[in-house]
Amino acid sequence: MTILFADTINRGGEKFGPIEVEEAMRTHPAVNDVAVAGIADEEMGQRVGAAVVARRPVTLDELRSHCRELIAYFKLPERLLIVDHLPYSDTGKVDRRQLAALMTDRS
Repeated sequence: MTILFADTINRGGEKFGPIEVEEAMRTHPAVNDVAVAGIADEEMGQRVGAAVVARRPVTLDELRSHCRELIAYFKLPERLLIVDHLPYSDTGKVDRRQLAALMTDRS
C-alpha cells in the first residue's frame, strides 16, 4: 500500500485540506486534539483518516454525525485512531506522513 502525505487530501477527485476537517472535529466535546491525513486507497485515491486525543471515549459514528452539518459528506473521516498524543515535527506542525503511517499500520 502506498502512503500519500501531502497537506491536500484527494478523495475521489474532491480535493480539500485537512485543517477544515480538524476544525470541525475539534468542536466535539470529546475531542481534545485531532489531526487528519489522507490514507491511500485503491478505490478512492485517498480516504480521510483522523487521529484523536480524546477526553472521553468516542466512536467514529459519533464524530461523523457531529461533523455532518459542519463539513461536506466527502470530507467526513472514514478511519479513526484514538491516540495518547499526536505526532508533531520539530517545528511544531503535525507530522502527516507519520500520522498516515500510523493509521495504515493499525488498519
